[in-house]
Amino acid sequence: GKPLYFLALAAVYFVALPWAMGSQTPGKRVVHIEVVGEDGEPAGAIQYGIHYGLLLVTGLLGILAVPLFIIETVLIKTGVMEDYCHCRFSHTRLVNQGHEAEQEKKRRPLFPEAGRRAV
Repeated sequence: GKPLYFLALAAVYFVALPWAMGSQTPGKRVVHIEVVGEDGEPAGAIQYGIHYGLLLVTGLLGILAVPLFIIETVLIKTGVMEDYCHCRFSHTRLVNQGHEAEQEKKRRPLFPEAGRRAV
């Protein structure tokens, strides 16, 4: 039925597309952000499934998800947290995408001032 159709569509958009398009959904491509593994290399399909699956579950909270996202963002910006919870659980991180040539040399963290702890 409809839930299976939605699940299949979500799996294609949030797992297959990023895996095939080099770590980006079309929306992330527009804003120049990508999801990569903790080592900066492209994430795997399972990592994308966990990353976006947790976001979809959070989205089911509806309006309650907005304050949670704001609190997480403030904690990251102030250095209390180093990344979003869905990134930690999926062993991924968000990075800004630079110019094509520069991107090949170095990937920059989305929140560089927060720093990274050794894993």
